[in-house]
Amino acid sequence: FFELCFARHRPLPCGAPGAGNMLAPDASRIIVHFDIDCFYAQVEELRRPELKDKPVGVTQKYLVVTCNYPARRSGVTKLMRTTEAQRLCPDLV
Repeated sequence: FFELCFARHRPLPCGAPGAGNMLAPDASRIIVHFDIDCFYAQVEELRRPELKDKPVGVTQKYLVVTCNYPARRSGVTKLMRTTEAQRLCPDLV
């Protein structure tokens, strides 16, 4: 997952040390969290529409590195061995 923090900034008062183009951090901040665990499986679904609603797993060597929600409903998880994933979900693409 990606976690991004954005600090709101306000200009420093005139005459303050570092005033000019410098910005002082405000006490408040916004935290945005992107969960892209299923991202690569979704990309494959977009590239190949026939995979829509089918269990899809993306593998690297002998591990499932990510999978879509239909695969997860069958018990497939990330970092699972491909042999175990295929045993749990025989229709896994």
